[in-house]
This record gives sequence, structure tokens and C-alpha cells, in this order.
Amino acid sequence: MTWRLSTHEKKSVTEVQTWTNGELTAQLELGWRWGHWEYDVKPDISKHDPESQTDVFEFGDVQDQEQDDCCWQEWTWPEGMDEDEMERLTDIFNEDGTEGLENEGWDNSDTEYFVTGPLDVEFVPENYQKKPVVVQAVRFTADNIEGLREFCGDSLGAVTETEAHILTLEDGSEHQVEHIATLGDYIIKGIKGEFYPCKPDIFEATYETTWRKYEQVN
Repeated sequence: MTWRLSTHEKKSVTEVQTWTNGELTAQLELGWRWGHWEYDVKPDISKHDPESQTDVFEFGDVQDQEQDDCCWQEWTWPEGMDEDEMERLTDIFNEDGTEGLENEGWDNSDTEYFVTGPLDVEFVPENYQKKPVVVQAVRFTADNIEGLREFCGDSLGAVTETEAHILTLEDGSEHQVEHIATLGDYIIKGIKGEFYPCKPDIFEATYETTWRKYEQVN
């Protein structure tokens, strides 16, 4: 289960990175136009004050996150550091990113994210992809009723010039119900041996004949 927290207004995300090198500590603030964070449990934003900054980790354990369009950055280097050294390290970060500073002995010891303004929370359903299962199917046309009877057997009921009555399983149970296929529909044999009709536009968007693959190989 995934819940997504998103900012509603531009420039409402501040990222604060803490960098250490021995006893030296520096901070980098990055401003982002947008951001979202994902949680396993719905984040409670009732105590969030839109006029103040809130640490996103106060809403729960963050499982994933993304920020978009960095619009400003500002370094705070250790007090007393030479200005030339500050400029040198800043240039290294701008050119080589975190790896450049790490090569200089600096470690990104902590990163915090703060949000301001109104927030949105939405439930994110999981994406699933059908398994590549091969099915058999016959199209219901006026000239293949005999073939349709041979294919469906006892699952085919009354047939007219425009309709075919198909006995199929209901909701995966053993209880059979009657579906009516109209001329041009495909009759599919499912993985449990059940038969059910499918409209041609849906069928053609979902399936392709395995003969096409055979022809491409040969």
C-alpha cells in the first residue's frame, strides 16, 4: 500500500544536506519547485502549518521520493574557512556532484527535506501487468457456427444469427452464468477451461495471434 504526499505550490521544497570532513561541518540548501514522498501508511498532515516548514519525515517513514526542477542552492561553509577554498569546493560540487566532494574527503552525513504551503495526499494503486498466457479463441461469425460448437462444446447454448449464449464461470467460482456474445465477438477459452465472450476492440488491443510471431521468425 502506497500513499503519496506532494507539494501544491511552486518553490515549496527545501533540501538540507549536511557534509562533514573530520571536525569540519558544511551545509548545502537546495530549493526545489516540486516534490513528492511515498509512505506505506497514510501521512497525517493535520498538524502541518502551511506557513511554516515541516520535515517530511515527521509524517512517517519515507519509502521513496522525488524532487523536480532545482531552482537555487546555497552553501554554508565552516566558519574561518578560506574564501578560495570555499570557491574551490563549490566549483568541484557544481562540476562533479557528490562524488567530487567525496573525493575531497567530505561525507554527506545527513539529508533533510522540508515542505511549506498546502500539501496533497493521495493513494497510489499498484501497477500490474498480465502474465504472458496463451489463450485459444474463435470469432463468432455467421459462417463458423459449427466450428464454434466444436470449440465450446456444452458451454455453448442457443445460437441465433446474431447472438450466441455462452455458459461461463462467475467471479472465478464454480457457479455458471450465461453471457451473450453478439456477432463479431471473440469467444475465449480461459486458463480454467471456461469460455467467455470478448468485444473485438478489447480483444485486438489485448491479444495477437501467435501465427504472426511464427511468420516473423520464418
